[in-house]
Amino acid sequence: MNMVRGRSMPGVDPASPAAVAQYLNGAFPMQGHGGLYFTLWYGVYDRRSRSIAYCSAGHHPAYLVPPGRDEAIALRVPNVPLGVAPGARFTQESVAVPPGSSLYVFSDGVYEIELNGGGLWTLEAFAQALLAPPVPGVPETRRLKDAAHAVAKDPASFEDDFSMVVATFD
Repeated sequence: MNMVRGRSMPGVDPASPAAVAQYLNGAFPMQGHGGLYFTLWYGVYDRRSRSIAYCSAGHHPAYLVPPGRDEAIALRVPNVPLGVAPGARFTQESVAVPPGSSLYVFSDGVYEIELNGGGLWTLEAFAQALLAPPVPGVPETRRLKDAAHAVAKDPASFEDDFSMVVATFD
């Protein structure tokens, strides 16, 4: 994140999600980092074209929810995690963003929650929770965290991090 934010990727256009993933993949080979790799979802919004160019690298999708809340559009490109395959080529896609849409980008701890009836809350079940109407006066991240607590085996805590960013486009 610091490399992207600090623009410390020589020759890389930060507006090209695939180029950013390509650079990071080469910069952090798992062989040089104790066998560790990481995943990424990276998107760039273009206000003029009202579109998001995005790339995912081993990461679950982000979701775009149009204003009618009738579908949660999975934004995912089947690329390998970063650091796993030296020289791997990364691809990106783009999607139109209708006014009033919301973009949800989140960690896996948001949906990998042990349910009070047993099993795990799935990504698909979480995506359905995105379609519920907003609650007036309640931030969307709070509404979704409350939904997760409502189904969790231990509503007082989660085993993993619960990180989420919601962007709404006028």
